[in-house]
Amino acid sequence: MFKKPVDVKTVQRLSGADKKKLRRTAKERFPQASDADLDAILPPKGEITLAKYPTHALVYAIEGEFPMIFNIDARGHDLFPTVYALWKVPHLLPAFTLKGGEVSRYVIGGADLMFPGISIPPEGFPSFGAGQPWAVKVPGNPAPIAVWITTMSSTEALKAGLHGKALRILHYYRDMDSADGRYVPNEGFFEDIVVEDPNFVSTSQSPDSAEGTLEVTHESEDAAVDSSGTADPGVHNEATEEITDGINELKLPEDKSNEQISAKEDKYKKEVILLGFNRKHPDYMSFKPEKRVQEPVEQEKAVAESSVTKQLEVAEIYKPSSHVKPIFMAVEADMEKYYSASEASDVVFRYIEKENLVKPTDKAKVILDVTLCDALYKGAIKKGSAYPTEIHKKDLGSTLLNRMQVHHKKKFACSTTTAELPGKKGQYEVLVQGGVIDNLAKHLVDHYGVPKRYIEVYDKTKR
Repeated sequence: MFKKPVDVKTVQRLSGADKKKLRRTAKERFPQASDADLDAILPPKGEITLAKYPTHALVYAIEGEFPMIFNIDARGHDLFPTVYALWKVPHLLPAFTLKGGEVSRYVIGGADLMFPGISIPPEGFPSFGAGQPWAVKVPGNPAPIAVWITTMSSTEALKAGLHGKALRILHYYRDMDSADGRYVPNEGFFEDIVVEDPNFVSTSQSPDSAEGTLEVTHESEDAAVDSSGTADPGVHNEATEEITDGINELKLPEDKSNEQISAKEDKYKKEVILLGFNRKHPDYMSFKPEKRVQEPVEQEKAVAESSVTKQLEVAEIYKPSSHVKPIFMAVEADMEKYYSASEASDVVFRYIEKENLVKPTDKAKVILDVTLCDALYKGAIKKGSAYPTEIHKKDLGSTLLNRMQVHHKKKFACSTTTAELPGKKGQYEVLVQGGVIDNLAKHLVDHYGVPKRYIEVYDKTKR
């Protein structure tokens, strides 16, 4: 879970109320899980321990057994099951299946999962969204070997030609050297690789086989330890530490036909200047590009082509206030509608045209009647001993906007400032003063549908 092994900050037992709250949160996080599934990973009568780490990570475990659930941001909402929980309830998360057991040595070595390493089922590529929790399995083995979140949606993956990173791996089988790896779900798990379980087919077809629970085998002894039993406290400590290691920067191997030459990794890396090509060389003349055979993904391709990427747009809008209400009612404009600056200016010009307020001797100025004067100015504005009787057309729009209500200006009752980002010309930040960060982010997602990946919240009060 962490880039470097860290010591546990505190370990405590959960109270009855906290266990019920954790169970409700897990039910919301995994709606497909039944009550029996939750009982397997969070037994209602068992003791649940909470381990807190300096990295703000939380690890929930059955006392005396293995860790079952973890959370990396200490908020308690984005829960993820450990591989030990998935060994008990394999269907708790959807899972990608690797192309073969050889690929598993890279995953349990800490590498993220790449699309070329995923086996596409006959029914087609599965549908998923970005940031969703998924697990990783080996073909012929029901026990997952790794877990975390997807990097992109299935539609984006198809547009990219199923290349690139598919799943960020945070927790995986044997993710710390301190774990001896003796406790495994079946005979397909080895120290450096996971392969097909030889007993999987016969076990799945046997009517006496237990449903939903995998047995944990001891590789060095003949005895089998049921995952629903009680493990040694030393094993519990090792298993708790097992999911606290970070992700190594490794990559899955791709098809040799897609291999790219990198001058930085070659022994001739200093000789990177090419003066020209000998196009008459026999090797160049005999070269023929390889024909690639595309896999049948017509259905997903049609969905990808039909979808259009929408770019996020931000615009300032206004709502009519009580000051300008007579103007809008005179031209029968909707008082409940939101207007852009140009649309609001168009309303006041429609009023001027309707009331024929353009000055005959100077077309650039507008004569103020009582209604227009009250809408544009607050109270009595004197010029010496005279009241304003006319206004220039170029100032009319901005004056009206100053009397309108900026949409959501007082939504959260706090002070805001806008400033250009340092070193990023044309990009601005909105600084919100007050404890409304979470509410503001939630409002952008719920009300405007802004994807979470476009929202970055930085709390400057935390040091």
